[in-house]
Amino acid sequence: MRIESLVIAVGIGLSPCAWGAEVLVHLKGQANLTQVSRFTDRTSRIDYVYNQLRGFANQSQAPIISWLKANHIRYRAYYIENVILISHVSKRTLKTIANFPQVQ
Repeated sequence: MRIESLVIAVGIGLSPCAWGAEVLVHLKGQANLTQVSRFTDRTSRIDYVYNQLRGFANQSQAPIISWLKANHIRYRAYYIENVILISHVSKRTLKTIANFPQVQ
C-alpha cells in the first residue's frame, strides 16, 4: 500500500528500462526563500536563491543518496524541485526508498 500511495502522491514516473524502471522521487519540504527581498541587486538574489535551493536539497537528499551510493544504484539529484531520478529501480529498491522519512 505504501508504494501505491507513493506512486500517486509523489508523482513517481515509471518507464520501462533494461533492468527495471526509472523513478522520480519527490522529497518533503522546500528551501526557505523568504529573505530574498533583502537583496537589492539581481546577482545577489540569484546567488541567495541558488545557495538556499542547493543547501536544502543536499541536506534532505543526503540519506537517500548515501544509501543509493552504498548499493551502487544510479541516480541524478535535482535541487530546484528537490527530486532524485533513480535509474533501473527494482521493486525491492522502490519499497526501501518509500520508507525514507524524507520521501513525500
